Amino acid sequence: MSDPVNHPNHYVVGGVELFDILRTVNGDESAFGFALGNVWKYCWRATGPNAKHADQDKQIEDLRKAAKYIEFAIEILEANDG
Repeated sequence: MSDPVNHPNHYVVGGVELFDILRTVNGDESAFGFALGNVWKYCWRATGPNAKHADQDKQIEDLRKAAKYIEFAIEILEANDG
């Protein structure tokens, strides 16, 4: 079953999360930047000028997606902490 925040079906290939593939292929520095870019994107979608046209459930989902990408960024930092 798809979880639009933690495990969206369209971001899983052969049972592997797309972010994990991106991190393996492009490295942690690139994946870290990608994660932070997605944090910005999802915060903007939830609060930007078009947010007034979105329903509250969609705004909450976008903020949860932003939080997920913050978790990805933290995981990268922790993995490279020594």
